[in-house]
Amino acid sequence: TEIYTLSLHDALPILRNMRKEKEVAGMVGRDIDGLYNELLGTLEPDDRERAAKMLLLTAHNPFSTPLSSVVYAWVDKLSDPHFPPRDGKKLPTWDPPNKMTKDVRLLLKGLTKGLLETVPMRNRYGKHDERRMVQFFHRTVRDFVLENSKLGDIRLQFPSLITVETYHRLWLAEL
Repeated sequence: TEIYTLSLHDALPILRNMRKEKEVAGMVGRDIDGLYNELLGTLEPDDRERAAKMLLLTAHNPFSTPLSSVVYAWVDKLSDPHFPPRDGKKLPTWDPPNKMTKDVRLLLKGLTKGLLETVPMRNRYGKHDERRMVQFFHRTVRDFVLENSKLGDIRLQFPSLITVETYHRLWLAEL
């Protein structure tokens, strides 16, 4: 019993520290979520909706391959059942991919307030090419997107946004 008492006695400070760490982690999580909400709250309602769509597309991507930045240029076209064109032809109003990549990079910075970022894609030989993929700037943003009720409302408003078919449509448009 004496050894047990000593061990328990020695463990109490460790247990108290673990509890404090969990409390701090919980506070930090709430503070980070508050910061993300505050950043998105500075947007106009239409822009907030577009940002939410972009964040949700990134968080719910069902495939292991990250999305190319070019597909984010078409977020507003996803409600059109004829997008992408069935004949496989690109519309004359579509910019060249390198211009779209630059434009989307700026769009993501402005709309998502830096919560999404673009990084160079690697080609099949492992070298970087002109294309860029989109990712969360930190893993806590993905958690925020998946758990945020306001973004969940957007998901309910646009239920087809995060279906597998939507991702296939975006990839077809990119081809």
